[in-house]
Amino acid sequence: MSTGLVFLVVLSLAPTLWLMATATFCVGLANGLVAPGYSAGGSLAVRAEEQAAVAGVLSASASVTWIFAPVMATALYGWHPDVPFALALAVLSLSAATAWFSPALRSQHRQGKEDQEYFSSK
Repeated sequence: MSTGLVFLVVLSLAPTLWLMATATFCVGLANGLVAPGYSAGGSLAVRAEEQAAVAGVLSASASVTWIFAPVMATALYGWHPDVPFALALAVLSLSAATAWFSPALRSQHRQGKEDQEYFSSK
């Protein structure tokens, strides 16, 4: 996610076509690498009987994003060309900050390290 944020900044400020194309590729690559963890994290955060509902919500939210984001970005670009990039940077920055600083996510990360240490000692 942090890599995607860096390349989104590069994309927003890219003065040349080759830099814009490279940054777009890297943003897409970062998105592709984050997506499996996003889905897995949702399923690991709930009990077994809730997993189907969470999978449905995650799938629906991804689908809604693919429908509304291009329409909103086009409308915002018509208003001012920098606004879609600023909005994307704001949303991704908020998401990255939540991922890095959320106490709930940090405790799960620590638990994962404890599990790794336990299983590697066996």
